[in-house]
Amino acid sequence: MSSPTWSSATLLVEAPDSPSYKSSEAGVFKTQIYHGVFTQCEASRVYYGHSGTGANLGYLCDSCIVTRDRGGRGRLEIVWKLWSSAGGGGSPIPQLPQDEFSVTPNDTAPRLERHPFFDGLSAVQKRKATQAATESFPTDELRQAAYDALPALGKELFNAIANGQEAFFYPEWSYVWTSYHWYLPSCTMGGMIQTPGGPMMGRLGTIQWLRLADQVTSQNGTYCLTRSWRGALSWDSRFYAAA
Repeated sequence: MSSPTWSSATLLVEAPDSPSYKSSEAGVFKTQIYHGVFTQCEASRVYYGHSGTGANLGYLCDSCIVTRDRGGRGRLEIVWKLWSSAGGGGSPIPQLPQDEFSVTPNDTAPRLERHPFFDGLSAVQKRKATQAATESFPTDELRQAAYDALPALGKELFNAIANGQEAFFYPEWSYVWTSYHWYLPSCTMGGMIQTPGGPMMGRLGTIQWLRLADQVTSQNGTYCLTRSWRGALSWDSRFYAAA
């Protein structure tokens, strides 16, 4: 993972006294400190054992701490340990595969009554409008009576369904970020609303993202952590807590 060096006031800014260095019997350490929006600090955390790149080439992540400050701000502290002092000796610095990611569309078609345009209708009103438009009635007079009993917004739903528009296009994205580690990384069960991290952080528009369950696999002496998010116009905060 590249070192976070964002300069926007809404993202992360490196502290003036960062980085700092410490040498002891335990090894050579480099500490980087960033300040910014808490959710971005959380999304930018580096996992233990992750190999540094760029200015941190030759280091492994020794620890990473994210703390919450007032006003939704946060503090990100990353401690790197020099590879030779982490047990590598004089051997060449091993390189982990670069992070991989994908953003793919999910074109869904929910029932028309779920469109935000019809949020002014109750569940009962939506059901009555849908039934009046789709079910058979013994006489036209009974169908007309069911239509007349609907509120104005319910009549719009009835007319749309009666004209064959039973669903609407609802765009979604799936974002998958895969990273590689020397040590077994922690993972999450997901199920929360969360701003994605990784290579596409800050480049995915203003939609809401739902964190899915992580996947961890072992291959050739390294660990592969796959994080997934599903993006939509919004997620119901009654059912999914914010990370």
